[in-house]
Amino acid sequence: MVFFTQCLSVSIPASCKFALPSKGRLSQPALQWLTATGINVSRNERELSCTAGSSKVFFARAADVPRLVESGAVDFGITGMDLLRESALQLYYCRLPFGNCRLSVAVPLQSNISSLSQLDGKVVATSFPWVTKYFFGDLGIDVSILELVGSVEAACELGLAQAIVDLVSTGETLRKNRLAELCVVLESQAVLCFKRGEFDAGRFFERARKKA
Repeated sequence: MVFFTQCLSVSIPASCKFALPSKGRLSQPALQWLTATGINVSRNERELSCTAGSSKVFFARAADVPRLVESGAVDFGITGMDLLRESALQLYYCRLPFGNCRLSVAVPLQSNISSLSQLDGKVVATSFPWVTKYFFGDLGIDVSILELVGSVEAACELGLAQAIVDLVSTGETLRKNRLAELCVVLESQAVLCFKRGEFDAGRFFERARKKA
């Protein structure tokens, strides 16, 4: 069983290592948030690491950040709650004020599917196989999971699946691909994740709030 523990505050040591998303929707907001806390990051686009005062910042795929934290390679990482859950790693986390979206089940508009129970025995395409498996498993709904890295929205039209589980922000991508949102699996946002639970101080976050 995997446990995720939310912490309302966390103390950042004077010298530590961070892992931030190298690209994607969380990349720039993560840099801005870290700068707001007083850790000024100046990054060349091609650099995979840089020094920020007495701290070191590494840039990686957002999906790899939890693993870097769990292994002890870095002290803190910024990623999405969706990716933290998908990693199935036992880490602490604090929610950050950006990157809001949701992981949802969606079906073709022309389908007759209007409830999750109708997906029993069907194929669901997703880039989040672990989260999807346990979501349907907890509901007692037996689905076959088709793992795709990208273009998940095309799976139904290609005849590969009867439903998808994918990230939704405004819902525009679903509409353009003639899909309808059926159910929210997980509300997601950016999180600061770390391995040790003894970090305790709101001063780091207070600096970010004052500078925001």
